[in-house]
Amino acid sequence: MKICLSIIFFLSAVLLSGAKFVPGVSGQALEGRLRSVTDLTRFTPESGTALFWFKTSAKPEILRNSMPLCFGINKSGWCYFQLDRGYFGVFLRAAAKNSAVSCSASGLEAGKWHHAAVVWGKRKHGFVRIYLNGRLRAYQRIVMPEKFSSDTLAVGYNSSNWKAPDFPGALDELALFDTALSEEMIRKAYEAGKSGKALPELPGRLLYFPFDGNTDAVKGAPAAPEEAKKLLRTAYRKEKVKKYDDEIDFQYSYSVPTKEKTPDALTDGNDNTGAIWRQINVAVTGEFDQTQDVSEIEIVTRKYTKWYLLKQLQVSWDDGSGNFSDPVIVNTYAFGKKISKKTIDETCKVYIYSVKNTGKICRFRIRLIGDGYFGINEIRVRAKK
Repeated sequence: MKICLSIIFFLSAVLLSGAKFVPGVSGQALEGRLRSVTDLTRFTPESGTALFWFKTSAKPEILRNSMPLCFGINKSGWCYFQLDRGYFGVFLRAAAKNSAVSCSASGLEAGKWHHAAVVWGKRKHGFVRIYLNGRLRAYQRIVMPEKFSSDTLAVGYNSSNWKAPDFPGALDELALFDTALSEEMIRKAYEAGKSGKALPELPGRLLYFPFDGNTDAVKGAPAAPEEAKKLLRTAYRKEKVKKYDDEIDFQYSYSVPTKEKTPDALTDGNDNTGAIWRQINVAVTGEFDQTQDVSEIEIVTRKYTKWYLLKQLQVSWDDGSGNFSDPVIVNTYAFGKKISKKTIDETCKVYIYSVKNTGKICRFRIRLIGDGYFGINEIRVRAKK
């Protein structure tokens, strides 16, 4: 009797969700719609990833407003993914501004499985990345909402229009993460599906829908704070490496505490972040994993107000001997100036200083000299080719 009741309850849940199951990438896949109301408090615009496989019954070029996945409802915080007129895109509704990021879906064959990954995050500015079949296809800085608008997860239909048609195809291996996965991790998920395997364990996996004959979600644990920070930094740095393909990564530390509010701000590729001090003399020390042949060290600063007066940079380095060289003196924008109304600059102009052809080094030190508040926004270390 209990078995019969369980079967009736299961079939009722499937029918109410509008779901049926077809052969998938790994096991079975969902065809139809699923409305899942679950605790998504840890799933926020601050940092996250959505992965899934999809197969369409028609060419992407002729699809209109087909939504494989939606978070929330039609108000601030609504997020949906869409295949429309040959494009795959992400739409985000924020209180200040609506944003959309898209890439071409032309060439994706109907009736075949394709992998989608959408990665997002924000520090001072938000970003979205779209990967199709393991390749980065779109990247854009955007305005992110403060939060997603509800705990409703709509799979296979438009969450703000119940009467809209279902997604024309099937979905499989859907997973939501509370951190921005790296490109290597997305590639790992893609390669697993290509081989007919289930999604591998990846950090920060909150919900996982295998769709193997049911719509149950496998719940996971949030990413550890340090792991989440590392992954978010990696996502930011991917864009920086594209811009500066000869750049060397390094770890750094300060001689005194700072007002830096984001991890790894001096290497995150965003000159709007940075560290600020209110000391006369402070130093930043950077270390490489191994000795590098360095062609240039660039230091990016910004001038905000009369109290932000960086007068001098003193750059020295260690060639592996264990000792720092005599410093190279770089006089900056405030050198020789006194604090006065004439020094006010609200334009936030970027200043870039560099020391070139330093040779083989294993670590470097940048000492800052100034009055009042001063700081660095970014450090770029270039390698010789």
